[in-house]
Amino acid sequence: MTSPVEQFPLGKSPDGVYDMAGNIFEWTSDWAYRTYTSTAVTNPTGPASGQFRVIRGGFWAGDGYSMRAAYRDSYAPDDRSGLFSFRCVSSVP
Repeated sequence: MTSPVEQFPLGKSPDGVYDMAGNIFEWTSDWAYRTYTSTAVTNPTGPASGQFRVIRGGFWAGDGYSMRAAYRDSYAPDDRSGLFSFRCVSSVP
């Protein structure tokens, strides 16, 4: 079962971000790619289009491998599940 935002302050990232893993998978804006080819160090992007979108993070019923912020998988953008959500973000001045 998911939990309210900021429920676990000891689990926030070094940058102060809450709930990066263990709550729900989050859609990203990146299209999935089979082979990593980017040389970018910061925020590498995937291809311009594709069939599947990338999800990140772990969901509440996952195993130890999938319940982590670094977990990455892909699903069709029209897949519907209670395991997917999104994160609203903004830049910090």
